[in-house]
Amino acid sequence: MGNERTWRFGGMILGELPESGPPVRRRIILLGPQIGYGGSEKSFIRLANFLSRYHDTTVTLFTSGYGGADYSHAPEPTHCPVVILDDGKRGWIARWLQRLRNFRALKRQSDIAISFHSGPNLLNALLSSVGTPSIVSERGSKRYNLNISFLNRVVWQGVFDPLIYRAATCIVPASSGVGDEIAEGRPKSIERRIVPIEGYIDAEELVSSADQIIEPEYEEFSHFPTIVSCSRLDNGKGLRFLIDLFSRVKADVPRSRLLIVGDGPIREELQGRAMALGLRTSHSPNASADVIFAGFKPNPVRYMRVGSVFAFTSRNEGLPNVLIEALASGIDVISADCPWGPRSILAGARDNMVSMKNTPAPVELEHGLLLPPVGDPGAMGIWLSSLLPRLANPRPRRTPEERMAAVIRFDINNTGKSWLALIESLSRSQDLGNS
Repeated sequence: MGNERTWRFGGMILGELPESGPPVRRRIILLGPQIGYGGSEKSFIRLANFLSRYHDTTVTLFTSGYGGADYSHAPEPTHCPVVILDDGKRGWIARWLQRLRNFRALKRQSDIAISFHSGPNLLNALLSSVGTPSIVSERGSKRYNLNISFLNRVVWQGVFDPLIYRAATCIVPASSGVGDEIAEGRPKSIERRIVPIEGYIDAEELVSSADQIIEPEYEEFSHFPTIVSCSRLDNGKGLRFLIDLFSRVKADVPRSRLLIVGDGPIREELQGRAMALGLRTSHSPNASADVIFAGFKPNPVRYMRVGSVFAFTSRNEGLPNVLIEALASGIDVISADCPWGPRSILAGARDNMVSMKNTPAPVELEHGLLLPPVGDPGAMGIWLSSLLPRLANPRPRRTPEERMAAVIRFDINNTGKSWLALIESLSRSQDLGNS
């Protein structure tokens, strides 16, 4: 079953701690580019905070700044020491040399080095000669990422990624789909080191957050057939498709509304596209508007509950946290079967992932409807025919217990056990090698 898959590393079943009891306290260093507001940065902080309960954990960052704010302003608090590797005052070559020197010294003092994202993974790999076991975590797909230039994709896939995967002691992708992409065409020696670990949420907090108070003006949308979308507004999120789809929905369901929560570089373009299709737009919760661009909202999961349907149209992902948040909100969910993550997130205990892996969308899963990727021929018609009945007859919102059951397997207290087991396995191997 998809949700019961076990992973082994060094003879240990990940997710199970050694029978001898809690692991020996180790010195762990985590490396990331910066702490910002994205889902992967939140995952990075949550992992660091979880590991700090069991190990002496230090966070290292390339830079302190993100969007004009210091890391300490990030919405997820950091419960362990933070070290900044460069001062940000030099050219990029000098800054990389500074990072190499500083991280080498820290890595030599550590038992395990864990990195998130491509740049930190490369730095971790370049310092593999230090001898400290290196875990690199891949958060998404490079093959399908529309925000990566062709040249960057060629350089990373042809040069840097092979170097990283050969040097890494272990590769932890955000989802099994990302793991399959990494393994494709690579030697068995690398494939055996791939250990997907899916999810870093605080399930109890997330389910509770979905019921928190929002502005009364937004609550009004629960009285309309409302489609909710929540994401960064960029080229990879399929939002042009969603605007076009909604214009067709509006022709059949005049009272329907589209609520888009999030901000990003193509916001004005999307607003112009909606207006060109004859849709009324607003930046505020105006019930007379057709499309509401609500902008960035702290704790966006609480706004999802006003919708009849949550629509996820991304063209590529790693393991989309926002789709997990949609399940926590309890409303009906439809999602593009993009690479990677939605198929795994929406599958429940009754869904046989082995048999359905190659089953083309649309397919109804325990936690939502999986639809063709938005770039596929004929996708618009399939999405429209699937969406209209759900707006005409909205499904009851799931109970808190049902919502918790849908997301609990992504909780850091569950997935963190796999990290603890992996760290213990690597540390024991290192201990044996040094004895």
